[in-house]
Amino acid sequence: KHLKIFRTFDKWGQSWAKFMRRLLVRRFESSEYAFRMSLEYMLNSSKQILKWIEEKGKMPVYKKGNLPDVDDFYKTDDDGNELITDTYEKYEKRGFFEIDMKYIKDSFIDDIKADMSLLQEIQKKWFGEDGIIKSDPKLDSFKDILNLQLTKEPKRKIIVFTEFADTADYLGKELSESGLPVFKYTSSDASQTNKNVINANFNAGEKKEYQKNDYQILIATDAISEGYNLHRAGTVINYDIPYNPTRIIQRIGRINRINKKVFDELYIYNYFPTDVGEGEIRAKEISTLKMAMIHAIMGEDTKVLTKDEEIQSYFLEQYRKEMAKSEEVSWDVKYQKLLTAIKGTEIYDEAMQLPHRARTGRSVQKPRKGVLMFGKKGNDFVFKLGNEEGLVLQLTAEEAIGLFEAEMPEQPSSLSDSFESAYQVTKSHLFSSDVKDKNEKIRLEAMQKVKVMLNRKALPTDYLKDLMKVIQSDGLSGYELRYINKLKPADYKKLPEQIDEYYINRIIETCNHVDDGEESIILAEELK
Repeated sequence: KHLKIFRTFDKWGQSWAKFMRRLLVRRFESSEYAFRMSLEYMLNSSKQILKWIEEKGKMPVYKKGNLPDVDDFYKTDDDGNELITDTYEKYEKRGFFEIDMKYIKDSFIDDIKADMSLLQEIQKKWFGEDGIIKSDPKLDSFKDILNLQLTKEPKRKIIVFTEFADTADYLGKELSESGLPVFKYTSSDASQTNKNVINANFNAGEKKEYQKNDYQILIATDAISEGYNLHRAGTVINYDIPYNPTRIIQRIGRINRINKKVFDELYIYNYFPTDVGEGEIRAKEISTLKMAMIHAIMGEDTKVLTKDEEIQSYFLEQYRKEMAKSEEVSWDVKYQKLLTAIKGTEIYDEAMQLPHRARTGRSVQKPRKGVLMFGKKGNDFVFKLGNEEGLVLQLTAEEAIGLFEAEMPEQPSSLSDSFESAYQVTKSHLFSSDVKDKNEKIRLEAMQKVKVMLNRKALPTDYLKDLMKVIQSDGLSGYELRYINKLKPADYKKLPEQIDEYYINRIIETCNHVDDGEESIILAEELK
């Protein structure tokens, strides 16, 4: 139930820190309110963790929402005995669990307090009585745009999309208080009543007698980007932009319905991140996203507009600059151009005829030496470089393709005497993980414990055999393995409650999906 969360704490803390940093920047770029709410969520969560540790000596983990209060989970009966409430069991079924503090580093509490101190400082400096944020210029200019358009074209309704429910709530409240005819919809607002309101006010396909004009503006998250016809609106405003360009296409598709033309012109407005935001989130990602959006909206890759429609861009020169910028920062552009240029040529056809496991050698000035191997397993690709001394490195696609890159008229050379031994070493490691398993000892102990259960027929045989497969595949976390190892014979029956059959089957299915992929060594090249 908590395999991914536990392993995240164990191995990927730094990656999650970077992820959270970027998420906070994206939320701030969306609205100051969304960022302010993030600070409150994080502070409240930290307070709950400290309270839980203080009262129960355990760290709570829950990934599906706000962390619950410890007082909601435990109660005391008339005799002073502590009891677990129904709330605990409900949350446990949704993935909640606790980790005993003996498994947590002593510095963990100090780290939480340090985080809280930093968050409180930001909260006070930005949003306190003397804080630097006193207004929201993005919102103010946004209101002006809405008022202007509604005045010029009162029949053109407007859809405003945002990634974050907090931003949608904020905009809905602010626009409503400004007297604008706005309706707000997020996943938490999903109900048949609200769907009927949206349909009556924004769907041109609705019967005339059922159409209404109670609302001119719809504020929505991507919860409404599919399955709705909103073509009484002729404008889409992306108050923030998602990283997935497909979302943009889906959003525009709400007002651009094939064979259901309402407006001669459709207006699409996009709020892109600031330069500061791009710097934090990484300019390459934003530039690539912008280019993909341009392609999608202009129909270069995906036909969003029908063939009899035309698009006018008021920022064509800026679009061209962004596309050029993307090409400058993306490492694979030159290889994509090369592939496009040679497709259909004799050289391309000849290359496609090369058999798998082809071997070649080159004497070149490259930063690495050894046998460079390219393999495929299922839909996954892997590049590894090995030598006869047994050292095997996994390479990124960018680095590996750079090593494969050749200059014309470069000629191949014969394989060296050490090629075969280096080839075999690299081949043996191509599809295996080189990460040392620090859980190996407790995993072996857990396997032995399950064998004992099998011999005693303590639990259904099929369940225990499947559990054995999962342990052998390293599918359980250290926490779960330790739980198995600590089980006493009298408690064997409790095991399926902690590691249920559904969970085991999901792990086996995942392992089979990977293992069933056909392994192919496509190319091996010796760099000398």
